[in-house]
Amino acid sequence: MKRHISYITIVLLAALLASCQIGKDDHACTQTGKDMYDGWTDGISIIVNTDLDVALFMNEWINATASQRSELEHSFFSDGRVMIKPASNRAWTIEWEGDTIFSIVLLQGNSLDDIGGCMEINPVWDCTTNAPSNFLNVGSFRITRESERTWHITAMGPPYLTNLDLTLVSETDSLPFNLDNQTLTMTGRGLFQYSYGIYAFPVASSNIHLAFQIEEPVTFICRTRQLHPLRINSPGTYIWEMLSRLYFNAGEISLRAYNNQNDENSAIAHILNYEQVEIGFNGISQIWPMETAGNK
Repeated sequence: MKRHISYITIVLLAALLASCQIGKDDHACTQTGKDMYDGWTDGISIIVNTDLDVALFMNEWINATASQRSELEHSFFSDGRVMIKPASNRAWTIEWEGDTIFSIVLLQGNSLDDIGGCMEINPVWDCTTNAPSNFLNVGSFRITRESERTWHITAMGPPYLTNLDLTLVSETDSLPFNLDNQTLTMTGRGLFQYSYGIYAFPVASSNIHLAFQIEEPVTFICRTRQLHPLRINSPGTYIWEMLSRLYFNAGEISLRAYNNQNDENSAIAHILNYEQVEIGFNGISQIWPMETAGNK
């Protein structure tokens, strides 16, 4: 199973009280909804900080000269034993001591600089040992450049794995090497599936599903905090550290969380600004301070 790792605290909730009295600064009535929103921001942050970053890096690498490629690899990876190897004239693998951690295929165009250019990223690591937090399961990730400012993103996997159908619109015409200081607007829907113990349920559970629909376009800005996202702890254990912090400042998302035991919750998140999000849950709406995704 393919997994992405995120440094986030696993939230285990107590059973939701049947009745809820709202007091001053008391957010207990919408805590479950807020946990669902946090699960969504974590999932989006993982996608941006892994698949999308790898796609942008590989696009720059494909367009570079041989000497420039060496410099790019050194700047992007923190371990000198990571290598990019050709698999064919339009496919590559990213490897650590011969162990493939990503496979990349250019499906359309000469690069993502071309309108219609399409790249597929397949993370193939298996990080079941010494995981710092919870897993987000993702199959293959595909990015297509639909216009100068528009990217279409899909993530596809077997049933119950994460599936995404998102459109990102940037403020600039050129495709960036990284997302530092990039403001993006996102629309679409999807399903995040986490391997174990996450949000919105009274007990820890496996196969937690978090379905979402972006009702109003979500706008966010990326702030890079480090240049070396990949760290190798030991053979077979790859830790992808968050490259960027995501600051959300507008948009509305409907959320539905459920597990294999037929527990289910629904919530609405209305992002008011960089500092506040309004959570609607069980007919009650409360304003929460915003947390920065990728900064857990």
